[in-house]
Amino acid sequence: MLKFVQIISIMKSAVIASIFLALSHFSQASLFDNMMDDIAECKNSTNISDDEMTRIAEKKLPETPEGKCMIFCIMQKFDLVDEEGKMNVAGMKAMSQETPGMTKDDLPKLDAVMDQCDAEVATKYKPVVEDVDKCENACTVSECVVRKSKEAGIKDPTAS
Repeated sequence: MLKFVQIISIMKSAVIASIFLALSHFSQASLFDNMMDDIAECKNSTNISDDEMTRIAEKKLPETPEGKCMIFCIMQKFDLVDEEGKMNVAGMKAMSQETPGMTKDDLPKLDAVMDQCDAEVATKYKPVVEDVDKCENACTVSECVVRKSKEAGIKDPTAS
């Protein structure tokens, strides 16, 4: 069973890019509790292993269908992707505006990253025939946002 410290670490990095966007919800205790509930609900609904949760906590992309579906579940709960795992640019931009640790210089860069990824991943989405397809789509979004953010020099506010 995961320890509380591991859960906190997972919350800070669990959806890689999407969690660093979702951190804005930590400003109020009730929202923090809701996020804990959402993560627990996603963990239960995906049957993700503790090893795969640890992998995500280490800011690595998941390798299993369950891990990919964990990414999808959390991203969808925060309105970062739609029901097919496709990027919700407006939702991502709105959340990024509230993310603690983001500098005023980073915000326009992050908006540009969202636009670049929206264009890039539009050609990579899988048709949703099986549930795992929407999970693959969400991971494609996550991978792009992380990669493009690094290229733009945007510091991950979850980094210690």
